[in-house]
Amino acid sequence: MTVTPEWDSSREMNAFFSVYDRDKPGLPAMAQAIHDHGYRLFASGGSSRCIAEAGLPVTDVSQLITGAIARTFLQSFPDLGLDEETIAGAMDGGEAFAHRLATISQQFEATILARRFAVDLEWLEQRGLPFMGLVCVTFYPLGLEIAKSDSTLESVLEMVDIGGPTMADAAAKSFRDVLVDPEYWPIYLEWLDRQRPNEELFRRLLSAKAFGVVSDYYGTASRYLAQGIGHQDILGQLPRCFAAGTPVIGHL
Repeated sequence: MTVTPEWDSSREMNAFFSVYDRDKPGLPAMAQAIHDHGYRLFASGGSSRCIAEAGLPVTDVSQLITGAIARTFLQSFPDLGLDEETIAGAMDGGEAFAHRLATISQQFEATILARRFAVDLEWLEQRGLPFMGLVCVTFYPLGLEIAKSDSTLESVLEMVDIGGPTMADAAAKSFRDVLVDPEYWPIYLEWLDRQRPNEELFRRLLSAKAFGVVSDYYGTASRYLAQGIGHQDILGQLPRCFAAGTPVIGHL
């Protein structure tokens, strides 16, 4: 993917982290290494707290969202006599639905989906948003929940991650550096140490990994819900719902 000649690669020195609990033991060291390479650190919820507790400077995603909304409001209504801090304080700080909406908000997804074009960069700058160059995420362990003997439809659906796959897809589509597996962290750090050789190929492979992991992840959810019926065969199974008392699939 060709970068426009006027592109300043220093704009990409922003890294976002959102990793599940089981991956957090390695997060402080990874965040430290990324910070040492000159990146600004951003994170969501527990990942933000984990990085902060390691003594590293990090901005929580909720601050980005409230700040961006406040700036947009002030630009639209400059005569109300309000300031950014007052407006931001009146909002929920990304806590709606127990923080579920933070990483899939328009403001945050724009930091990943923005193109390397002046019009997109201007949109980000007007809202005080960074251009995210690295997205490092892991997903809720859906497969482990399904494997539990006492799992239920409700518990499995609760463990279906939305934010993580959404960010991974966005980063892969936008050709950012995207990491969806902690096993890839060391090789990524080595690549940075070596001054990013073969950058386009490296990013292609990271994007391919991200799309593949997301596909497998949602494939797991689909197979669980269909209980052995391939998704291509579901249309033929739907009429069975019309017969009272006839189970459609398995124990569901």
